[in-house]
Amino acid sequence: MKYNAAQTKELADLTRDFLNRASFSADNVPELVSALQFNEYRYYVLNEPIISDYEYDQLYSSLKKIEKENPSLVQDDSPT
Repeated sequence: MKYNAAQTKELADLTRDFLNRASFSADNVPELVSALQFNEYRYYVLNEPIISDYEYDQLYSSLKKIEKENPSLVQDDSPT
């Protein structure tokens, strides 16, 4: 198991928090990357997604936009 129960709860809550936001800032990049990686794991490895494809795409698009505006923030392990 890649994520323990505490990490799963934290990342699921973080994902829901991000989905309820109207916008993101450059300060959100590390957490947004973590949330996306967590949701990729749930989807591709466990086959147990907790968000819809549309919701994932919203988060992914937000990260992509921030990275385009701030190329120095692109992480090596970014889902983009």
